[in-house]
Amino acid sequence: HAVEHAPTKILRPRVIIYGTLLVALIGAVITVVVVRTPLGVDILHDRKTLYRELAGGGLENVYQLKLTNKTERQRIFLIELAQGSPFELIGDQRVLVPAGGVANVPLTVRAAAGIDTRSNRPAVTVRAEDDPQVYRTHYPAFLGPQDRK
Repeated sequence: HAVEHAPTKILRPRVIIYGTLLVALIGAVITVVVVRTPLGVDILHDRKTLYRELAGGGLENVYQLKLTNKTERQRIFLIELAQGSPFELIGDQRVLVPAGGVANVPLTVRAAAGIDTRSNRPAVTVRAEDDPQVYRTHYPAFLGPQDRK
């Protein structure tokens, strides 16, 4: 067109489509960064011992808790069970995780005798000590003798 001295059209369909795609991509990246959870939690059942039977008839399950701190500063995380839960948490309940680091923590959960472990799962919540808005809750399986059949 410029050769024929006709005015050049800037807003062609291709320019509009590429501009729209660029704005959508930038918006998606910003959304992912803003919504990202600064805490990662994985709970794995111990492979060696499925459960332990205690002298009083209670049961214990051992888990491996993997905490990932996705922030730029070290944080202390609190591990707790739901209020009124028939389960009890045994061991260290405060864990220091370095900035951008991962901590592997053994976690033991105990159930008193007579608890139906098939219908109850412990609600394990990991919460940042300095910011109660940063938390994750998981419901790992609690195994007992009836699960071996």
